[in-house]
Amino acid sequence: MANRSSNFPTNQLNTLESGISADTINKLTLLRMSTKPETDAEFDERVTQYLNICAENDIRVGIETLCLHMGITRTTLFNWCRGDGCSQHRAESARMAKQIVISFLEQLNLLGRLNPASAIFYLKNWASYSDSIDIDASNENERINQPKTIEQILREHGVNANDSSSIFIEPPELDF
Repeated sequence: MANRSSNFPTNQLNTLESGISADTINKLTLLRMSTKPETDAEFDERVTQYLNICAENDIRVGIETLCLHMGITRTTLFNWCRGDGCSQHRAESARMAKQIVISFLEQLNLLGRLNPASAIFYLKNWASYSDSIDIDASNENERINQPKTIEQILREHGVNANDSSSIFIEPPELDF
């Protein structure tokens, strides 16, 4: 349960300590930029500014706050990380900036400062973490769990499949 009075997680917003909203809004205002960076150098400078502002004002780094400071949307950031619509330099810089956020979350989790469920949520959504295993069964030489043929089984037991007398197996005697 999110809190004592309600099962709705958003009800926690009703119990915020006095001043936390104003403090948060003031800190976020420090990060706000109106336009996206036009050059790769400006992008790199904004990343450095973002990290400095966060460190100096005790603002936790995150994807949304990074985008707020860049004057872009999350979609734009993720597109740049893939190299869509930007230079190779900007794609690498965007991936590094995103990696800083992910590393920060990982460190908070490892230090026990972040709820494990929250860490899992963020890492799955921001870092493409997954708790599934992909098996590539496309290689014909490495078939997994393929049933053996009768010939393979007989060969393993030293039985000649061409000799019909060696194939016959004496049934066991049963006591009833």
